[in-house]
Amino acid sequence: MKQTIFTQSIQKFFTDTNGTILDKNTIPVILRKDYPAVLFGGFDYDNAYAKSIDTTFLTNFSSPYIGSFVYGQFIPFLFTALNNNIKDMLTGGDLIHLFCDNIDNPDNYIWIIHKCPRTSPLSILQSFDGCSTLLEFNYAVDNVTQYRNSLKLNQFDRVGNFLSDSIDTIASRTPNQRLDLFTRIKLAKKLDRFFGISFLIDFSCDRINFEFTIQTN
Repeated sequence: MKQTIFTQSIQKFFTDTNGTILDKNTIPVILRKDYPAVLFGGFDYDNAYAKSIDTTFLTNFSSPYIGSFVYGQFIPFLFTALNNNIKDMLTGGDLIHLFCDNIDNPDNYIWIIHKCPRTSPLSILQSFDGCSTLLEFNYAVDNVTQYRNSLKLNQFDRVGNFLSDSIDTIASRTPNQRLDLFTRIKLAKKLDRFFGISFLIDFSCDRINFEFTIQTN
């Protein structure tokens, strides 16, 4: 058995339709809410995350999901805009989940950007074949309010049904960690394309870092 550690960060940005990054304190009130993020779940990636971005845990979530893409394989149409600076936040291989305020006539985009330092998050996501186990992970946030949102462990079957369990990230911390921006979560979960983690990114939180410990055969 071999243990491997890999890191992944998730960043959130708001832009106008030119791709100009906006101060989140200036965006419309209707957009000041929590946004979804998804880890792993290759089966649901192929399904445009229809199960992970589901109202069973995203109650009253109303920002339309445009889609997911890997930067470098696909360049959004707005990248020709003169005032685009979201592209400065992107590197080849980044996995991006894109939302907007109005699918028919958007004024704003919400970017959920997944990054890994060594390769594309999608390459890692697609490499799990059931021979690896997620042993534990470190979970670091830039605002303690993020811990109000639990992590959902989603297990899919081959026809799209799924069951979810939750990790209470508040309960996972000791009293001494109450104000910390870091916690360690232990679990033993087989990694394949039918397992995923989903959660909401608190509006006040702009960056989350994960450090996963994986055991491979």
